[in-house]
Amino acid sequence: MKTLTTLLLALSICASAQSAPEGQQWLTYPGGDGPGKGRHIVLIAAEQEYRSEQSMPMLAKILSTHHRFDCTVLFGVQPRPVASYQ
Repeated sequence: MKTLTTLLLALSICASAQSAPEGQQWLTYPGGDGPGKGRHIVLIAAEQEYRSEQSMPMLAKILSTHHRFDCTVLFGVQPRPVASYQ
């Protein structure tokens, strides 16, 4: 039962995650009254291997909702394709 609850919680967090629409370079999550009031956290998602473009918005939403920090997620922009050495 605990595993099912954990799985459902993880799925709901992933479903509610917001990634940046095409062309948008940042997301902003306003905080509120609470322990993080008046503090701003900036998270940078600029790599592809660990999927930070998905995890950083999730973390920002958690920090703004539960701890009331103002959060901004910045996304790296790659103007042209780079050769891959794999």
